[in-house]
Amino acid sequence: MEGFRSDAIPRIEVYRPAHGREPYYPRDPSILALVTDAPTDSRLPCLPLNDPTAVVLFILALRASRRFGREARPAPQLAAVAV
Repeated sequence: MEGFRSDAIPRIEVYRPAHGREPYYPRDPSILALVTDAPTDSRLPCLPLNDPTAVVLFILALRASRRFGREARPAPQLAAVAV
C-alpha cells in the first residue's frame, strides 16, 4: 500500500536518494525500517532495495514478534511509503 502518510501505522519507507527528495524517516516515528539503494546514517533497519526476499522476511519477523505476548490485539498493518 502506498500513502497513508498521515496515519500513525507502522510503515516501511522506500527511500531512493537519486530521486532528490528528503526522506520521511527522521521526522516520522511510525517508520520502522528503510528499503533503500544507498547507504544511510539511519538507526533504523536498512533493507536492500533489490532484495525483495529480505524485505518479506523482515516483515514476517516483525509480524511474528508483535503477535506473541499481545493477546486481543491484531497484528499491525504495514504500509510502504514510496519517496
